[in-house]
Amino acid sequence: MELKKNQFVVFTDGHKEGYLEARWSERNQAFYSFDENGEKIFSTTIIEKAVRKTGFKPSAKNCTVEIHPYGETEKAYAIHDGGNGKVGKGFKSYTKHIAKSICYVDENGNIFAPAWAM
Repeated sequence: MELKKNQFVVFTDGHKEGYLEARWSERNQAFYSFDENGEKIFSTTIIEKAVRKTGFKPSAKNCTVEIHPYGETEKAYAIHDGGNGKVGKGFKSYTKHIAKSICYVDENGNIFAPAWAM
């Protein structure tokens, strides 16, 4: 028998083993492990760990800073991020790229990014 990635075997002494540690005994038709004394303990109690399905989904509520990109790539918007403070020959302009996947575009075409991405 094989465990899935989100499953654990709970043994009588209280410890748990995941799908990489758990060992199956065909003879006893149960998972086995060893206690502190080195004796085999068996268990058929399997619990499932809750799978986290979190992810950032851009919306008007969580994307609050309007950005004005001067360019874009396939996956990101390019915005001006300042300069080195010089004028003339030694001037350097710095660019920041913000992923399109975290930006929200409203019905007027305005682009908004979350504050933590700035």
